[in-house]
Amino acid sequence: MTMLTAELRSCLSLADKLNLPMVGIHIEQACAWLVANGHDGMASARDQSDPRPAPIG
Repeated sequence: MTMLTAELRSCLSLADKLNLPMVGIHIEQACAWLVANGHDGMASARDQSDPRPAPIG
């Protein structure tokens, strides 16, 4: 699960750099799904490692 978390954070960071807000939204939805289905290690891909605000879009 830790590897998945790291990969999702990496993808989210890349989506932000490439200004792809819809991709970021889908990644965050995947994280929310993991949390809702009992994978507590996935609070949010953005919570702890990325201090930037979520993109508007």
